[in-house]
Amino acid sequence: YQRRVRALFSLPNKMPLQVIGAGFGRTGTNSLRLALELLGYPTYHMFVLVTAEFDSHFHLWEKLATIQSKEERKNVLKQIFDDSKYTAAVDFPASLYWKELSEIYPEAKVILTVRDETKWAESVRDTISFSAKAQVELSRVWYGGIIKTFQIPRLKRFDVWITKWWFPLFGEGNDFQTEENRKRGIEVLVKHISEVEQSLSSKRLLVFDVAQGWDPLCTFLQKDPPTLKTTISKDEKEENQKFIVVPFPRSNDKEEFAKMLTEQRMLRYLPSILATGLLFGGVSCAIYFLIKNDSFSFSFLRK
Repeated sequence: YQRRVRALFSLPNKMPLQVIGAGFGRTGTNSLRLALELLGYPTYHMFVLVTAEFDSHFHLWEKLATIQSKEERKNVLKQIFDDSKYTAAVDFPASLYWKELSEIYPEAKVILTVRDETKWAESVRDTISFSAKAQVELSRVWYGGIIKTFQIPRLKRFDVWITKWWFPLFGEGNDFQTEENRKRGIEVLVKHISEVEQSLSSKRLLVFDVAQGWDPLCTFLQKDPPTLKTTISKDEKEENQKFIVVPFPRSNDKEEFAKMLTEQRMLRYLPSILATGLLFGGVSCAIYFLIKNDSFSFSFLRK
């Protein structure tokens, strides 16, 4: 199945979006992505944010955040998804534009992933709020500007994401680290869910908890669950086989995300630490050289 999914992405796709994810991150969107890909839908997810592919259209997402006109936003979204290889889009930032996308692609089905609000807020605190937390922390220390200056370009995208989408959505400085901030986040989530549910009919909208597995998803999309052929017995004369349903994917657990966050921290801080070390090392060597060659005078200290 991994080969099958890779094959989906290797083919040029001229089809419009067929599935639009309206759920916030940490509501099971990555599990949904994997499930959709097993069903034959190449799926756009926020993980694309850190890939080389995103280089070509990150500026379009950045532009979207500042556009007030709905029609202009739709034009930019069409530039991203028209004639792309994706037939589905889930998670941030696409889910923030579910309304525009549902109008651009009127035949597309909409899936709203949901989970317990308190568990969602705690999961956000422990995972995707890292960049928001880092921005809040860096704004409080004198070396914050140095670290931001020497960040690698792809990591800077997270800072743009936090500044232009996260804080406007959840509130300035909301890193989900306090109970009050998580409560504010839950209020935004509940309001979002209500708006989506009231805007679309049940024929077009599936409110989906990934714990429900294949049945509601496949029924909604009119697809059969993916299966694998397996050998149950084999003798000299014949081979008995049967098809089994592929387990619904479960991904993006906290341990997996913790590993990714550790890598992000290294990418965020290591370049600036090295640059700062080289700077101070260079200055120290220069002063040492001047003193050693009697080119440096401390006479100003005696005045």
